Amino acid sequence: MVDLFRSNRMTCRRGLLLVALASAFAGCGASALTDGPPEEQISATVNAFFAAWTAADGELACSYLTDRGRVRIVKVVTRALTSLETDDCVTAIESSSSEIEGKIGQVVTPMSVRLESPDRAVVASEFRGEVRLHNVDGRWLLDLPIFVD
Repeated sequence: MVDLFRSNRMTCRRGLLLVALASAFAGCGASALTDGPPEEQISATVNAFFAAWTAADGELACSYLTDRGRVRIVKVVTRALTSLETDDCVTAIESSSSEIEGKIGQVVTPMSVRLESPDRAVVASEFRGEVRLHNVDGRWLLDLPIFVD
């Protein structure tokens, strides 16, 4: 596990980034919906993604991401875990999950979803920032899979 209290500056930076990641992400046991109101589909998808990440199920977690989302999550994780060198979403998810204790973050509800268009949506964090999703062939997928300002 990450030792957040070591005095090494790089370890401290990595630890702070992992804490930020952990506090920004949602986790629950929901599975993604393919029917129902868009807000319910979106919140279920986001929660399923973060639940899969928490469970270190890289295959499942990455299935909830657009191609762009997969690239972005790898960049975020490899920045946090400087010893990890990968361009693979599954590896990034599984490696980072083992570094974070407990569930990853907050639970997303349909009330936190804002539809921008029929195929684009934003989920607001209860703290700050947002996650962006696109509807791709009838499935809502995370394009920006971390809460950012």
